[in-house]
Amino acid sequence: MNISFLIGNGFDLALGLKTSYDQFLNYYVHRLGEDAPNIKKIKDDIRQNMTNWSNAEKALGDYSSKFLVSESDAYCDCCENILLELSSYLDKEQSKLDIIHSKNIIAENFTKALSEFTQYILPESRRLIDSILVKHFYEERVFNFINFNYTKTLESCLSTVGEVINIRSKNNISFPDRIGKVIHVHGDTTDSMIMGVNDEYQLKNHEFRKSKRVRQSTIKPEINSRLHLDNIEVCSQIIKSSTIICIFGMSLGETDAIWWEKISAWISEDTSHHLVVFIYKEDYNPIFPRSFIEIEDRIRDMFFDYSSETSEKITSFQSRIHICINSRIFSDPTPLLLVE
Repeated sequence: MNISFLIGNGFDLALGLKTSYDQFLNYYVHRLGEDAPNIKKIKDDIRQNMTNWSNAEKALGDYSSKFLVSESDAYCDCCENILLELSSYLDKEQSKLDIIHSKNIIAENFTKALSEFTQYILPESRRLIDSILVKHFYEERVFNFINFNYTKTLESCLSTVGEVINIRSKNNISFPDRIGKVIHVHGDTTDSMIMGVNDEYQLKNHEFRKSKRVRQSTIKPEINSRLHLDNIEVCSQIIKSSTIICIFGMSLGETDAIWWEKISAWISEDTSHHLVVFIYKEDYNPIFPRSFIEIEDRIRDMFFDYSSETSEKITSFQSRIHICINSRIFSDPTPLLLVE
């Protein structure tokens, strides 16, 4: 049985690292140095429109509209400068994770988070998913990870638990829960780091859609394809082979639309497929029932919008999308970072 996790930046934030685009961009615009005119210009735009830049990948696609047709190289230089600075910034942040002194805490947290992940979701969802787990009890459980982060903090944390994280047994027969594949779908800070939009329509400068360099610098699926790393195919197979998929720490934004389409197709294929979305909302107030209902409707509607199925089939998988807000599944109140 395959259980897959899609991991986003919320994972690093839960560890206490300052890895949000807001935090990086605040560092970026205040970084001292001799900047070229185009770099100064984009930094000024970020300073003046920080809210719009909170989704940096979408904002980069929008920012293309501020360039003339002849300025495609200048636009790509801006994109590459941000990518280079982001790589350096994230390397510094991930070095703060204190794996050596926090190894036992992290191992304990991760063993529980994976082998008992249904303990972190709502009772009705837990009942439904536990019933699926019971049906597959006499199988090994393989936990695969599609990592959308550029950092390697996930691998560092997983290294503390080893390949086998838990062993279930019945009638003197053992069934392991083990770690499977970990794929950086957009590369990491040292290799093949891909940042950009989902497709050409997210480039606001229509003429730039014809530019080979722009496309090879900004359209993520096309870049992945040209790198010949087979990441899209491998991750697609991970999704297809999963019985349960959990999404943690992702914004569910349009710049990753290709993956929401794949998950929508996956959940439509089999009534035993269940999707769990762990989402963080800073302003969420559990006192008001409407707050949860609105968030649940918004997320479910998003997956419906990405589905190519009929409205009847879409309605049928509604109960198999489970929302969990502000779960502490991968976080711990114990400090895991080095003292600065």
